[in-house]
Amino acid sequence: MENSLGSIIRELRKEKRLTQEALADGICSSVSVSRIENGTQMPSGATLEKLLERLGSSTYQICGVYYRNERQQRFEELADEAAKALTRGDVRYAKSMLDTIGGYAADDAAGRQVTEFLRGTVMLEEAAPGATAVLEQALACTKPGLDPCSFRRQLLTSTEANILSVLSVANYKEGKRSRAVLIARELLEALKGQQSKLRSYGLLRMNTAVNLAFYLIAEGNGRGALELAEETRAWALSDAELALMPELEFARARALASCGREAEARRIVGAIVPYLRLIGREQLAGQAQEFAETLSSPDES
Repeated sequence: MENSLGSIIRELRKEKRLTQEALADGICSSVSVSRIENGTQMPSGATLEKLLERLGSSTYQICGVYYRNERQQRFEELADEAAKALTRGDVRYAKSMLDTIGGYAADDAAGRQVTEFLRGTVMLEEAAPGATAVLEQALACTKPGLDPCSFRRQLLTSTEANILSVLSVANYKEGKRSRAVLIARELLEALKGQQSKLRSYGLLRMNTAVNLAFYLIAEGNGRGALELAEETRAWALSDAELALMPELEFARARALASCGREAEARRIVGAIVPYLRLIGREQLAGQAQEFAETLSSPDES
């Protein structure tokens, strides 16, 4: 049974084998019952009591389910706001959302996982100690015992995949570069085999590939980074997954430069910097511009 008021009434009515007309008889119109079940109309307290009495239930019996649904909806809204704030770098606002979320989080594994994931991500952004441990606790809420360095055949929820992505970054920032690379590689393979058309998985695949490419460049494996960037670029174009294409192209330019192909790198950066500025991505545009200035000019090459 679903948890909205309308769906509860509809399921109870079907269990009683009543038509909407029979349920409404003497209480309200059948049109009102239809609208209540579809969620487009809220009944008055008196009408709700009479409907439930005919259905052999009571407000007390369904109130907990309905209230939980409303609370869960608010929790999801706040969590989404916090996640968006972190994506755009607004850590202060994300923290304020976390303070509010506590009053709505359900005491279940999924609710605790989302809350701990957001908390760990905020800690990572603030360079606070313990971020990795909090992220590992978040993962353990639904995947206890999972080895972050060996999970490519696991089916992952989008939240679990997001945690592993951030966990990779956290390990890298702590200087655990080999572990960061292993986590990113496993996550990339897991996402390739996920067989999901949800956009969140596509974005995660792009983001993970970008992070892994930069890890490989830092390790001096420019060729491996370039192969990864080219493979991901081909997939992204075929699947029209273009939201993170500027980040991927920047990683590709860095990989090309590390392989001695600076002219190609310069052309890519020259194309993405104006676009990044056009869409308000000044920070990444600045990083790309700084990188471009390290490349030799055509006259020097």
